Amino acid sequence: MSSFKFYQTPDDNSMFLHPLAPGAHGVGGYCRAPGSFGNHNFSNHAEKFGELNKIADPFSPAMKNGGAEEVKKIEEEMAYGPEDAPKTMRNKNWSVAAGLIEYWLHGNAKIMPESVRTGKDTARSYGAISTGIVTMAFVQGFARANTGISLLKGKMDKENTKKSILNVVKKNYPGISLNEKTRLSIDNSLLDVVDLHTNWQFQYEQVGSQFDTLDHLTAALGRFSLMAAIRKAEIKDGVITVNEIGIYVRDVFDFSGSQSLGCWTDSDVSRWGVRPFCTTLSNASFDQYRARTGKGMDFLVFSDILTQSVDVKIKVQ
Repeated sequence: MSSFKFYQTPDDNSMFLHPLAPGAHGVGGYCRAPGSFGNHNFSNHAEKFGELNKIADPFSPAMKNGGAEEVKKIEEEMAYGPEDAPKTMRNKNWSVAAGLIEYWLHGNAKIMPESVRTGKDTARSYGAISTGIVTMAFVQGFARANTGISLLKGKMDKENTKKSILNVVKKNYPGISLNEKTRLSIDNSLLDVVDLHTNWQFQYEQVGSQFDTLDHLTAALGRFSLMAAIRKAEIKDGVITVNEIGIYVRDVFDFSGSQSLGCWTDSDVSRWGVRPFCTTLSNASFDQYRARTGKGMDFLVFSDILTQSVDVKIKVQ
């Protein structure tokens, strides 16, 4: 092969093959700009190939003089990266997932400590929180989330749940001795989700696995926790009666570890990277974005509160 040639692809008819290009996905020369700089997918940028042809053709003046800087410049303009992920998600009608990634991309660089991730340090002390992107109405649109809600409510009569409720009440009333003479009415309906979680959360249920179908919920939250907190309760005659709880999502949105995030184009994403022409993103891609831009804020995700009536009784002694 001695000249620059274009080849048709099923995706957008914009793929090219260049004799100097390194291979991609096991196919020599596809998806890559010529030379050592080519490591991105350009299949969604057909309008750029006229310009790339002029620079990358092996007989062009630029390539005869090396062409490295010109090719690198075009590559940077055309390459798919983390900042393009929200567009892909919106093209798939995954607006919640897109909103979460945009919140991370636009926030000032911030790496979440393990103490915040595990809840040892509070959300308020960390400061980077989203409470308006994920809603329980969105979460309830998926069967596995509703199963999680049912499982969480099914834990209400478990002994470990009752013990946890008792401990939460004692934590919030440290100066009061709970006994048969104690009379208290607890109403947390005015608390926002962050303060309700910090002070009154007592049980949780994990939702999701790595084997879930790649859908909007997976793209937004992956594996996440449904939390239960006391909304309304009363204490009298030596019994705590919880008659209303709040259920909500609490999740960590970050890109820690070495996880692969699939293979991406402007219109789609494949979890396992099996598509022939796409750009592989990983957690490292987002770490590099943070280092390059000074943006990329790890944050805590809270949904709104789903109120549920219950009847849980715990003896105080």
